[in-house]
Amino acid sequence: MRSLFPHPILSLSFWVMWLLLSGFTPGHAILGFFVAAGAGLAFTSLDPEPVRVRSLRAIIELIWRVIVDIFWSNVAVIKIILFGSKERKAGFVTISLQLRGRLPLAILACIVTSTPGTAWVNFNPATGVLLIHILDKAGEDEFRTVIKQHYERLLMEIFT
Repeated sequence: MRSLFPHPILSLSFWVMWLLLSGFTPGHAILGFFVAAGAGLAFTSLDPEPVRVRSLRAIIELIWRVIVDIFWSNVAVIKIILFGSKERKAGFVTISLQLRGRLPLAILACIVTSTPGTAWVNFNPATGVLLIHILDKAGEDEFRTVIKQHYERLLMEIFT
């Protein structure tokens, strides 16, 4: 059974999502089952590293911080768009990270990319330097602090 469903929770999640998105009919249930089984098998070829979550409290805190930061980033971007600012300069920021795991870095990339006004550009695994583009470079030091203290610290607490 493990060879057919190497990642049963992932396959089950795909199947449930399929049914929620397409509606529950016998045909969709069968098709979704095969798609979910295939997705679980395909996931093994990605060679995922084992995940051990160490702090549920840190996960909750990270989710809360991301929601709050995305809200305030939306407000800041709206202010820039509506009212403009001559002092505003977009640019690149480099941040030295201690984070090295593929999953924590992927989560950080999703957080940074989903935050309005920021974009993940590059990460150099040899040096641990992250390059991010930000819409307003005036808050560059504050942005570095947010990445290091809010996100990197919590991701390290969760995964290491």
